Amino acid sequence: MGVPKLRSVAVVGLLAGLAGLGLAQPASADGDNPGGVLAPALASTTDLFELDSQHHVIYLDPISGSRSDLGGFAVDGLAAAGGTSGTAETVLIRGTDGAVWMREQVDDAVWGPWQSLGGQVNTRPAAAESGNLLLVVVRGTDGRMYERIRSGRTWSAAWQPVNARFLGALTLGRSGDNFVVYGKGLDGRLLTATRANTPKAEWSPFTPVPARSGLVLTEPAVDPVAGNLYVRGTDGACWTFDPAKPSTGWRSLGGDFITGFAAFTAPQSGTVLLGRGPDNLLYILTAGQWVIWHFTA
Repeated sequence: MGVPKLRSVAVVGLLAGLAGLGLAQPASADGDNPGGVLAPALASTTDLFELDSQHHVIYLDPISGSRSDLGGFAVDGLAAAGGTSGTAETVLIRGTDGAVWMREQVDDAVWGPWQSLGGQVNTRPAAAESGNLLLVVVRGTDGRMYERIRSGRTWSAAWQPVNARFLGALTLGRSGDNFVVYGKGLDGRLLTATRANTPKAEWSPFTPVPARSGLVLTEPAVDPVAGNLYVRGTDGACWTFDPAKPSTGWRSLGGDFITGFAAFTAPQSGTVLLGRGPDNLLYILTAGQWVIWHFTA
């Protein structure tokens, strides 16, 4: 990607920034903002979450623009969801003990303490919200998918296994009111399934997404409202697939990126899509062009 003219873009919606940090060294020479994977999230305001060089979760307040260190120690990224439909905004990470840890915003200004949701996982969690239900999915150390649900303010008692195994992290979003999950199957194909937004709903059978060569399928991102899928190509570009229009196939949105993407639907501007370029800056797709993105409160 050529470096375009610098500009600031105000975004309405929630962004969760995932810094893809290894256990030893940051994935970037930029110690204040390490490069890494981005993941989607939902909220009613413009919020930015990222990881610093100490693996702490950093929250950028949408009103004041101030940065708050929420602590924690995220091994390989984070997820964030909630903040609409009366549910608490929640940030989740994989801790050094292999468990999923979460922190909730108990009101507009106060974050509660870190709490363990347990489990033993080997990738970052994924989360999405539909109605008053918050769903978290992870890949366990046995490769299976597990889920845990928060209905209103109450979490389900334990992680429940789903009869599917994957390579790498999972991505969770919405298709209408239903949840939709994507992950790379053991046969190398990108698989997807849906479930209703009720606590005891079952997942549909997993089916493959139409294949295309030259795609990096270990970092899929999905718009948590519109349902469009975004992956990075081996050419570095962003590629998108609309599950509602499968006959159109995969389409390139251009750009040059070193990680996956963050995608969400903003009420007034539609899908918002961000990715990290080889210069370690975040770029946003606006009017068909990738431009450098800066948070503006």
